[in-house]
Amino acid sequence: MTDLKGNSEKSELKRIHKKLIISLVIISVLFGWFIFSCRTISYSDFDKYKKDNGYVLYHGDPKGAYDFKCIRRHIGILGGIDAYSFSLSDEEYDNYIEELVNEYNLSSEDENEKKYGRAHYYGIKVRDINALNDGYTLNDFKSGDFLDLITDMPVDEYTVMVYDPAGTGSEYSGIFANPDTRRIICYRGGTIK
Repeated sequence: MTDLKGNSEKSELKRIHKKLIISLVIISVLFGWFIFSCRTISYSDFDKYKKDNGYVLYHGDPKGAYDFKCIRRHIGILGGIDAYSFSLSDEEYDNYIEELVNEYNLSSEDENEKKYGRAHYYGIKVRDINALNDGYTLNDFKSGDFLDLITDMPVDEYTVMVYDPAGTGSEYSGIFANPDTRRIICYRGGTIK
């Protein structure tokens, strides 16, 4: 009789250990998947970046662009950011900027566009975005360290062409330019809100 009771207790202990081991394996796999999905992936080939579903903004692949640097970082299904930069010749740079100004109405004199639209940020340095937001932190620019991975100088030194902050939405994007080096940075991010 005591032998049956002892076997029953051993059997119960084995089941508990088995459940514990399975639980630890599942938690380890989920943790590993999460860490793996949060990594930053770098590309020097724009076609490979696009093939891996890297987001491309309008005017994202202009004729004559060279020296692409691209990065992607996603946190599972919670959101992420895609960014790329490229250089242009003098003439192509001027044409690209002119297309942006026309497409997004960046030089608008309309007071609403200057206060609430894309013309609000046009032409300022990236480092001045947060000061221009007048304390409205949902519009703050927080991607500088990430974007510094695809440029040879701090992104704060770039000039804002287009900036769409997250605001109360879940998507944000921007196009920044450096007229001295004729380098363009394009990025888009998103989060679940």
